[in-house]
Amino acid sequence: MFLKEKNGLGNAASTEGDPKRACDFYSLAIKSDPSCADPQCFDAYLGRQAAYQELGRFADAKRDLETIIEKTGQFSMAIPSLLSEDEIHRLVCHVEAQIHLAGLYAGPLHNLQQAWKEYTKAIDATKELLPLFGELQLLTIGQLYYMRAEVSEGEGKYQQAREDWTMGIEKIKGVEKWNTDIENGILHRIRASHLLKKFRQAQEDCALLQEHNSFSSFVAKLGYIFSEVDPERALRYWGEAYEDLKENNSADKEALLHCVVQIWILNQSVRAWQNN
Repeated sequence: MFLKEKNGLGNAASTEGDPKRACDFYSLAIKSDPSCADPQCFDAYLGRQAAYQELGRFADAKRDLETIIEKTGQFSMAIPSLLSEDEIHRLVCHVEAQIHLAGLYAGPLHNLQQAWKEYTKAIDATKELLPLFGELQLLTIGQLYYMRAEVSEGEGKYQQAREDWTMGIEKIKGVEKWNTDIENGILHRIRASHLLKKFRQAQEDCALLQEHNSFSSFVAKLGYIFSEVDPERALRYWGEAYEDLKENNSADKEALLHCVVQIWILNQSVRAWQNN
């Protein structure tokens, strides 16, 4: 009862935007059950690590996440129906902690190599939940492949990134025929294909993308995806979007203005790149 009460107070403090007070309540909850006999103790660790991150105490957040992973361990999913509610809760906390740890390395800790390893562990751990949660976990696995792909792109490993974008798209397609997540994965895969000079594959993805977008929307989305890696190409795409909107007498003044703003921003980027 004490553990549940302090967790509740920690959650309330966190919701109210007071991470320091939330930390204090979560710490009391953890202190009341040092052996983590009650799986709710892992909820306290998860809550405290989130509060630590808000406070910029990333080393403390990392320690809490590693504690959860160590204490929850691994479960055999050969007969998932035999797992108790407590065991399922422990497994879910293990996976959640692994995902947060990967994100911590990818973000505040700025260690992309370790982030890639942690996302790999997160993918493997999340797959173990498939017998319990089915399609919901397919979506999560797809997103994790996307996150690992972003890490690979950050290291300039575009072939590895392209493979993960593909894996992520396939997982999400196992649940949805088409949605924004699938579209975003395809957009990123187009960029990776271009950077790898796999132009035929990029064209195939472009054709697929055009089936679900107007021409102006399609090229504008390409402009977004190329803006950081190839501003000249992005500038051409935004120019095509603007011309298409004008030729079709678009009443969407906001879209026209957005094109103008993006063209101006990219012109500055191209000039800066040329001057360097």
